[in-house]
Amino acid sequence: MTIEFRKENLPEFSGESLSDPSGNSLSGSSRNSLSDAPCAPEGDGADTALRFSVRLALAEDAGAIGRIQAQALEEVLGVASPVDAFSLADQWAQSLSAPAPEGYQVLVALHASTLVGFALVAPADPLSLDGGEEIPAGALIAELLIDRDFTRLGHASRLLAAIAELSKVENLRAWARPEDEARTRFLHTAGFAPAGIRRTLEKPDGSLLVEHLWWAVVGE
Repeated sequence: MTIEFRKENLPEFSGESLSDPSGNSLSGSSRNSLSDAPCAPEGDGADTALRFSVRLALAEDAGAIGRIQAQALEEVLGVASPVDAFSLADQWAQSLSAPAPEGYQVLVALHASTLVGFALVAPADPLSLDGGEEIPAGALIAELLIDRDFTRLGHASRLLAAIAELSKVENLRAWARPEDEARTRFLHTAGFAPAGIRRTLEKPDGSLLVEHLWWAVVGE
């Protein structure tokens, strides 16, 4: 079974819009959540004057990234984040100030000059699926988060298109909660499909969080 990533369903990403004048990028960890409409139109008239872009993350982006991550954690857990935005920002500042580990990258989405989302990509080992099928080594989209005030504007789609273009891997993967219809719909539209693998995580209150792995082959 071949599951093909459908880049044509995403807004065009041009490498020319991605730049990192300082050369810094990278590394971090935590949760994934998503609320964005794939291929949302950017609008016309005054909206077209806005610069929607994607670039590599810089150390000075840490505060905005920490805030967005804390917001997403609160939505997933249903309670206030066990780690506050300031602590997360400190962790991101340290990570983004250090050389990037091989295979890792952090991208940010900009709405004009405002940072409104980010993605963390990490190397993924080969996997064996039921039935004997093998998924070669690829890249895991460990985070793809959009500020709740800037969803349904195509920012997640632009981040995903950039990941597919820049990762240079055979396949992409992402975890999604089955009840997160926005995320699963987004992944399905982009050509992802369930891999038949799930993981169970424990929340701070002791309840369990189940996530399913989705994946897609990245074509030439």
